[in-house]
Amino acid sequence: MGYYRLPEGYEKTVEAFADEHVKFLDGGLTSEDFKKLCPPLGIYEQKTAGTYMQRVRLAGGLITPDLLKSLLALAEEYAGGFLHITTRQNVQFHGVAEEDLAVLQQELAKLNLLTKTAGGNCVRNVLIDPLSGTSPDDVFDVAPWGLELSNRLPENPLFATLPRKFKIALSSSAADRALAKIADLGLIAKIKDSVHGFSVYTGGGLGVSSRIGHEIFEFLPAEDILIAATVFNKVFDEYGRDVPRNQSRLRFLIERLGAAEFKRLAEEKFAELKDDSSLKIIPAELPVVGDAPDADAETTPFVTRQRQKNRFTVKIPLFFGNISVETGEKIADFASKYPETEIRFTQTQNILLRNIPASALKEAKELGESISNLAKLNSFISDVKTCAGADFCRLSITRSSALHKGIIDAVKAEADLKEVEGINVGISGCPNGCGHTVISDIGFSGRLSKGKEAYKIYLGGSADELGKEAGELEAEKIPQFFVEFLREFKNSGFTDFRLFLGTDGIDKAKEIIRDSSQSSD
Repeated sequence: MGYYRLPEGYEKTVEAFADEHVKFLDGGLTSEDFKKLCPPLGIYEQKTAGTYMQRVRLAGGLITPDLLKSLLALAEEYAGGFLHITTRQNVQFHGVAEEDLAVLQQELAKLNLLTKTAGGNCVRNVLIDPLSGTSPDDVFDVAPWGLELSNRLPENPLFATLPRKFKIALSSSAADRALAKIADLGLIAKIKDSVHGFSVYTGGGLGVSSRIGHEIFEFLPAEDILIAATVFNKVFDEYGRDVPRNQSRLRFLIERLGAAEFKRLAEEKFAELKDDSSLKIIPAELPVVGDAPDADAETTPFVTRQRQKNRFTVKIPLFFGNISVETGEKIADFASKYPETEIRFTQTQNILLRNIPASALKEAKELGESISNLAKLNSFISDVKTCAGADFCRLSITRSSALHKGIIDAVKAEADLKEVEGINVGISGCPNGCGHTVISDIGFSGRLSKGKEAYKIYLGGSADELGKEAGELEAEKIPQFFVEFLREFKNSGFTDFRLFLGTDGIDKAKEIIRDSSQSSD
């Protein structure tokens, strides 16, 4: 089955861009004017002259084996044979040549994949809890609702012409794996009086001025989530313009208006739309998988037990979220061999294979190990969230992927740290926080210090609390700091990293940072 559909008339958007692209290549359109057309279609210029990144919307990272193979074929032709999974469950093509931009747009449209609103001032890709539908703590499966919401958003031009970007996330439980509390519209599953719905959060976001969101509505029926998105964006569109760009996100508008006034405006507009049947959501039809007849099996940090009896989710770890053609084809072939397998891209830039019966578990684990050496290391290492970094992104200050690799190599070399797990790490190459720096247990935010790459270090972050700055180190010193800090945790007697941080863990980190800084003076 196909997950995605395009809005009516979308081919005209693709054709219009192709016409402008020809003008640009023929010299009839300036580079400056052409580049203004690109971000709304998910196209961003990269550091290497004449190359671009093309981002593609994939709601919740849902993808079929056939669609994965089609994207891999495009990656082989236009992007050096790699796809990149982002922390918003999108995929990106890197290194696309200037002359190939229009044809890639056309090929993606043939696959019913939307690039309009993959960038720019619009409603971005909808995040969906990657374990929704399989996790034992599910309130209900939010994926059908999130997918349908994503497919409906392009119908309304409002969502493509906002003051700034707007982010939506749906979580299936209070564990908030989709990070709804740092979204502009965050939806956490809830059932009230036998009605499926959501607790609604707003005002969250990451960047130079990060914020944790607050609950604005205690309960919203699930069928009304498109109405909520429309209402929030009507208020945003009406009151969020004519301010400096760094103050133009929704969270700043809410602070200017006051939470109570924003809620009043939203309720006023909601009253106008609540009976509009055209805005009601009917959840998408997704396959429902039941229990497996197999015997049970053991779990590992890479294998988790589903709520469906004798079924498992297997994590395929990727370095830096990159999928080669060879890797992707192996994953697609496995999912085709076991048709109940679902593929999900995660916010931690990995791949989940869901609904694996115990009888196929050995093969799935061997697949992961054949694809990546990370499958033989600590599981949390492959969950490190890393932005594109200075190698690709024009905004980035530091090379995030280089630090990620340095941390992997440092941990790999320390045999006594092999059993350490349960740590959430984020790396961002600049203060924008695309690597979830301030909501990670350990976060690294890139900057320059005396002309050298360095990172501010944040500790104790989560979707409920922003991390606190603990100090700063040059990039080359971070891997050694990391293993020393892990060893302090291992020797502390704690098994919960956050409990360790809550006692003397942060002081230990500051001590290591201070000693490391002094050693270079």
